[in-house]
Amino acid sequence: MTTKVDKDNPPNTESADLHKSQYDYIAVDFDGTLCVQKFPEIGEPIPQTIKFIQDKHLEGSKIILYTCRDDSDERSYLQEAIEWCSKNNVPIDAINENPWVLFGKRKLYADIYIDDRAVNTREVQ
Repeated sequence: MTTKVDKDNPPNTESADLHKSQYDYIAVDFDGTLCVQKFPEIGEPIPQTIKFIQDKHLEGSKIILYTCRDDSDERSYLQEAIEWCSKNNVPIDAINENPWVLFGKRKLYADIYIDDRAVNTREVQ
């Protein structure tokens, strides 16, 4: 069961409700979200985010690592993040794409996006 967003009745985003809801697809950022922001290095794990992702994965959610990190000739930034996730038991089903929903070329589809730089629409009203 996916939580659907009704623009006239937006979902309550209090943490307790996030934990109670089931999501098909969760997009999660890396730097500042799964780990403390230290780019280009990788910071310490953020336990509450990791626990939330682990719990939702066990409930059946697909977890998408949605990050600006990329590999370059100078350094494998994305690969380092993937390896860090594996070492820290962060389940990842896809990286920077949603292969289960085949629409949208610029922004991947997810039921929720977890990102340290995100702003909820209620904060700008």
